[in-house]
Amino acid sequence: MWLRIEPNLFAFRPKKLTGRKLAKRRKTLNTIILRMRSGCQYDQLPGRCGPKSTVHDWFQRWAKAGIVERIWAIQAAVCDELGGVQWEWQSADATLGKAQFGGAKTGKNPSNRSEKGTKKSLMTHGAGGPLDAVTAGASVVEQKRLEAANNAMVIDRPEPMADEPQHLCFDKGYDNPRAEKAATDAACTPRIRRIGKEKEDSLQISRRS
Repeated sequence: MWLRIEPNLFAFRPKKLTGRKLAKRRKTLNTIILRMRSGCQYDQLPGRCGPKSTVHDWFQRWAKAGIVERIWAIQAAVCDELGGVQWEWQSADATLGKAQFGGAKTGKNPSNRSEKGTKKSLMTHGAGGPLDAVTAGASVVEQKRLEAANNAMVIDRPEPMADEPQHLCFDKGYDNPRAEKAATDAACTPRIRRIGKEKEDSLQISRRS
């Protein structure tokens, strides 16, 4: 995997003949992956990882230049080659966050119109690995983000077959025709938690008891 990733890092910032030495790319990448997987704060990284400012600066550079997305795509492709991407069951959901400093991809927060926020949508495969991530304004409806997410996958989704179907799972926020269409347009079978299903289940349980 590193042999696939390394050329992208060198192409972005070639080795300099003079001046300060660049940080070790592989060590920096490993530290970034460690932080992403653990949720560790930069100032809590192990000392062997090097200066936190160096790791943060390189992450920002690579993210801005699209290098992080390329690395993500390479990792997902290698995982798929090894049979680690479970295409049969996929899932999509979103989380709402504040945008205190504004930005291009913001919108009025549905729960507080005086504040701006963003919604981050994530699609994963059956083993929990991420396949795409889309950021949009907090006021953008779920279905539109789903359509964008289907077109933003870092690797190509294989064509579903009769003996290898693909299911796309959602919560009740996606219980509408547009979300179902977004799933079927991707040749997936939509599996949506229906609005009112919790109430129906609780009534059945109470009747049994």
